Amino acid sequence: MISSSETPVPAVPPPSAKPGAPALDRGLKLLSFLQRRREGAAVAEMAKALNIPPASAYRLISVLEKRRFVVKNPDDGRYRLGPEILLLAGTALAGLDLRAVAHPHLQDIFDRTKETVELSVLEADRLVVIDKVEGEESVHTLNVGGHRAPFYDSAGLVLLAGLSERRLEAVLPNSNDPNAPRMVFGPRKLPAVLARIREQGYMVDEGKEFNQPQRRSRRIAVPVRDHVGRMQGALSVAVAISRWKPERVPRLTKFLISIALRINELMGFRQQVVAHPASAKQNPK
Repeated sequence: MISSSETPVPAVPPPSAKPGAPALDRGLKLLSFLQRRREGAAVAEMAKALNIPPASAYRLISVLEKRRFVVKNPDDGRYRLGPEILLLAGTALAGLDLRAVAHPHLQDIFDRTKETVELSVLEADRLVVIDKVEGEESVHTLNVGGHRAPFYDSAGLVLLAGLSERRLEAVLPNSNDPNAPRMVFGPRKLPAVLARIREQGYMVDEGKEFNQPQRRSRRIAVPVRDHVGRMQGALSVAVAISRWKPERVPRLTKFLISIALRINELMGFRQQVVAHPASAKQNPK
């Protein structure tokens, strides 16, 4: 249950309009501009984008070219990002660890919802929990390192939605195997469910398929991605059946999506918002 005493995350103050190092600020803006221009840009285009004189843009680009942060195409005279940027990006990405990056955000979700939060990945044909935060009163789930079949709840279905068709076929259980794990959606319905997850960007344990009497909790799950947008894991909130309220689901879903977007960005992936996530300062009451 969400406590009325929960404190919204304070809004991040906007960057100063007059940074202390204006040349550095312009240089970084120039690199960001080139990052969005795969075809490169001429000095005049950069000057217009930064709203500075062409001579100033040329001085900036000359310094960056000397340091190999940009390179000039001799055929068309346009500038593109250079090898030094790739070296920095590679070093940064090599140091990223999903669990380490995501853990403070799992704690944030728990602090603001008081519900169990899990981060899970798919290994072979099993969902494996790699991190979680839970309290004494929240529903207890698998311990870190524990695993379960990925066909029974939203977290597993989100992970399955990130697989290629060939990989999915290899993971699906044999329908003729009496010991095969139970599936919420059978082989005929599953493709449409996974397509819907890819389109909307989340999954909720709602509908008659999730009404089994033995189910102790329901989940909301969203994907987390690596720097090129590949599915890397699932971020989910598990709510005890006794506290599951349909009117609470939209707010929790938007909040969870907003946190996943933050994690994705920290992992190097910036994406278009699909499901209109809540702002960072909104409380998921």
